[in-house]
Amino acid sequence: LNISHFYKDSYQENIDISRLIYAVKKAESLGKRAIIKDQVNTLRVKMLVDIFPKAKFIYIRRDLKSFMISNANKWYGSNVTTDELNKIIMHWTMTNLVGGFELAQFGSNRFIEIDYANITNADNLDLVRKNLMSILDFLDLNQFELD
Repeated sequence: LNISHFYKDSYQENIDISRLIYAVKKAESLGKRAIIKDQVNTLRVKMLVDIFPKAKFIYIRRDLKSFMISNANKWYGSNVTTDELNKIIMHWTMTNLVGGFELAQFGSNRFIEIDYANITNADNLDLVRKNLMSILDFLDLNQFELD
């Protein structure tokens, strides 16, 4: 029920590739670079590379235990059963695994892999800054001072 919630009604509009093409073309016409974060793109990497030959991807890796705890906290107090929570976790884990394997086929010039803990670690801001700068460098964006 909760997995399908993300694929019904208004979210289904995001699956339409023409909306993505329009967003990229609009950004380019304004002299900007489109940076799109949408989980549905995880399963269409090959198609995106075909449509956008210069596309680059940021793959954020997260350890399974952290991911499971985060989901348990997110859904705590809702009507999600333990069985359904396990299905949600399995769904996103498999989706990310498939996307990761597909990205690996394109080589390191097409994607950068970042550890989630390294960009969310409030105890080590130098590590966070270093990882964010590596993302900016990978995307050929001008680096700037991060606060």
